[in-house]
Amino acid sequence: MFYAGDYRHPFNGYYERIDVGSFIDFLLINEISRNVDGYRISTFMYKDREDVDNRWVMGPVWDFNLGFGNANYYSGSAISGWQFNFQDANDQWQIPFYWDKLLADPVFTNLLTRRWNELRNTIFHSDSLMSRVEMFADSIEEARIRNFVRWPILGVWVWPNEFVGPDYQSELNYLKLWISARVNWIDSQIGTNFTTVDWASAEDVSPTSVDGETISLLLSDVAPVTDNLDSIVAVSESAELTAVVDNGQLLLNATAEGYFHFRLLAKRNGETVGISPLYTLRALISSIEDSPGSTPKTFKLNQNFPNPFNGTTNIFYYLPKVVNVRLTLFNTTGELVQVLHSGAREAGW
Repeated sequence: MFYAGDYRHPFNGYYERIDVGSFIDFLLINEISRNVDGYRISTFMYKDREDVDNRWVMGPVWDFNLGFGNANYYSGSAISGWQFNFQDANDQWQIPFYWDKLLADPVFTNLLTRRWNELRNTIFHSDSLMSRVEMFADSIEEARIRNFVRWPILGVWVWPNEFVGPDYQSELNYLKLWISARVNWIDSQIGTNFTTVDWASAEDVSPTSVDGETISLLLSDVAPVTDNLDSIVAVSESAELTAVVDNGQLLLNATAEGYFHFRLLAKRNGETVGISPLYTLRALISSIEDSPGSTPKTFKLNQNFPNPFNGTTNIFYYLPKVVNVRLTLFNTTGELVQVLHSGAREAGW
């Protein structure tokens, strides 16, 4: 999909084919650690069953023993620079091409910037990171003493160490200083300028139209949280569905019966920086036109069973096409007992 020229297409692109959030988190974790094995090797992705989740997911993350300034090759100890820009033609393990594709997409980079700033205010906050290092150090205090008795390598260079401290505390100090400098450099590169759009889920935006009516939805219901953007536009996958954003309304009109996909795009400085989930409009035609082909040829109402003197009874009927159906139940005196159904029904029994 990333080889395709239209990999950023709102309907044919990668957005429904990968778990974008997992790729972003994978990138940030490998960059905060400057992991020389990241992306190229020690990398996993997986996909669940189609009926569970048909997207590719990046992860789980692992193998960080050469991260956090612990490698003296491939700029592993450098505070500045992106590990995804690794280039060495002599190494058989190269950065997969799709990372360049993702990083060329303003939708992806906008989400990346937003996620980094979110994490820097929470678990990637400098105080939080330092507290976590201290917590881990405390939790292995007894074990690390036994470790260096068994393997006395403090003050000894071990491949591929960049820093060799004389004691454990100096190693711990190096780690903390390196992490602090690294996240500050990433801050300087990513910045804080991003667009925020929180889209309603596909389940919450699933309108139905009947007989060509125009559906009007409040844009604020489809995109309840927005910030730092110029506009939101609607795009339709089919020429038979018109989707327009006008004066705070999302207007949808289908000229045929069926299911039609549409998306909303967030725009800033002429670029698409946000894309909604894939929404679906269901369009029904209930009216019967004069043309012979539009008239249902078959309608069947079966005998109810068991007979009405039982506690329950079943009524089966057949529809040749999607139509509006109203089923009403009357008693023997002609009085209305109950409306069993009123609305559109699928074709079939």
